[in-house]
Amino acid sequence: FSLGGYGFYAQSQFNTQAAILIESERDTAVGMQFLSNAEWEIVNERLSNLAQHGTPKVHTAIAGDSLISLAIRESAFRVARRLIELGADPLVENEDGLDAYEVLKGQYGVLTVALGKVNEMRAEGSTRVLKPSEINVIDEKESFTLGKLEDQMSFVLEFKETMKQRITS
Repeated sequence: FSLGGYGFYAQSQFNTQAAILIESERDTAVGMQFLSNAEWEIVNERLSNLAQHGTPKVHTAIAGDSLISLAIRESAFRVARRLIELGADPLVENEDGLDAYEVLKGQYGVLTVALGKVNEMRAEGSTRVLKPSEINVIDEKESFTLGKLEDQMSFVLEFKETMKQRITS
């Protein structure tokens, strides 16, 4: 299944990916690469390993995290907001006793650190001449981080409204 552009896969899906990679490699190699069976086994093993061990999409997850918490951890605040709008409970705690609000506080720290790095890059740029591509990178990082902070604020407002409704009902 996917959450805000991030995928979660079962073992069988990794095996399918490995089969696709292996078949594609064999098709591409026909007439170009002449490998022994032993060499093909090495290629197949490495492709299978590659398919099984990619970069994790969710870098931090704790057993019992709600979908809201997972979305927040990945700065997918629009997804988290929509989940609350649809009735998901933001007060569900994971095994460490963290609910969506506690996860949100941690993610705010991550975003402010990222913004601090952008400010450091700008300060460094004030002491030397930057290439246009360097300026673009700084501008893009700043725009991305500020956008995520705005999305986070929108989520906070929805969270606040949900809590008000709970208290008054």
